[in-house]
Amino acid sequence: MRIIRFIIVKEFIQIFRNPLLVLIILSQPFIQVLLLGTAGGDINYASVYVVDEDLSSTSREIISKMEGSDFFDIRGAALTMDEAYKVMEYKNINLIVHFPPNFEKKLIKEHSSKVQLVTNAIDAITASLTYAYSSEIIGAVNKDVAIKWGSKSLSNKASTVSIPYSYWYNRALISQYIMVPAMCVAMVVMITILLSGMNIVKEKEIGTMEQLNVTPMRKTHFIMGKIIPVWIINIVLLAIGLILSSLVFHVPVVGSLWLVFFLSGVVMFLLLAVGVLISVISNTQQQAMFFTFFIIMIFVIFGDFITPIDNMPSWGKAMADLNPQAYYSRMIHLVITKGSGIKDILPDLLKVSGLTFATLAVSLWIFNKKD
Repeated sequence: MRIIRFIIVKEFIQIFRNPLLVLIILSQPFIQVLLLGTAGGDINYASVYVVDEDLSSTSREIISKMEGSDFFDIRGAALTMDEAYKVMEYKNINLIVHFPPNFEKKLIKEHSSKVQLVTNAIDAITASLTYAYSSEIIGAVNKDVAIKWGSKSLSNKASTVSIPYSYWYNRALISQYIMVPAMCVAMVVMITILLSGMNIVKEKEIGTMEQLNVTPMRKTHFIMGKIIPVWIINIVLLAIGLILSSLVFHVPVVGSLWLVFFLSGVVMFLLLAVGVLISVISNTQQQAMFFTFFIIMIFVIFGDFITPIDNMPSWGKAMADLNPQAYYSRMIHLVITKGSGIKDILPDLLKVSGLTFATLAVSLWIFNKKD
């Protein structure tokens, strides 16, 4: 333990000797949580263009309800669909609402009519929300018209099923409650692998590895002394990130905060093992840097950050089973958002522990074989 303590002190001295490195490390919670957390905001705006060839009270009522909504912004009206298409093409309109001739007349007499909704699907999420909200407004007006004109058949069509609903774990559907913890996870993954991946290979480049090899120090002591400072730094960064998420975005921690730090500490050892593996197989810091960015990109893609794991093909799910970020992201969201306990995340913790021991064993084997 005395040898490990000396190596830990030496690592902290080396880190704090470089003020720029310290500034970059300490700025990560502010950059990733504050800036990127804000960038992933809710979709609360859609621009609309109207083509009303009916000019009836029903079409005007639908337009009026859209104008009264906080989500829709009526940008203007056109006489023909060709004119509206040009506006969508050059002015980036999200939705075109087209009322054909005799829209209200068919609705009252034939109990059926059509409204054309043309959505700009460059952003698929915005397009789906725009379509859903506009369909809800049209459905509500449809029901009002049925009651107003006393059409029982139309009224029954408009309201055959009543669906009460509630949103669990995120009642207000605030995206920051999901995005900000995910950014904390990404920050920990990136900093842990990056710092640990440069540790041992740096000793190789400056020539101190040969001197360390002739000392009575064991390889396990050397590696533990290298990774523990990185582990401590990331615990501090995670604490800063959680404090910022609470103060700025008011992200509630429903579960145990101690459990968040415990599972983070366990996952960090797996990430450190990955960083050590990168460091021992690399001969230069440039090689380690390329390996690190390649691994981080794989972790992000298959880490439930861009695409949900349940929507991935079978080979993608197999990749996610070997991905520390996938386990970390899932456990963090279960504890912070859902309030899960240790029993709920125990299977993932056991898998992470197994991957940690396996990765460290491979790293030590390669390290002893090469040196």
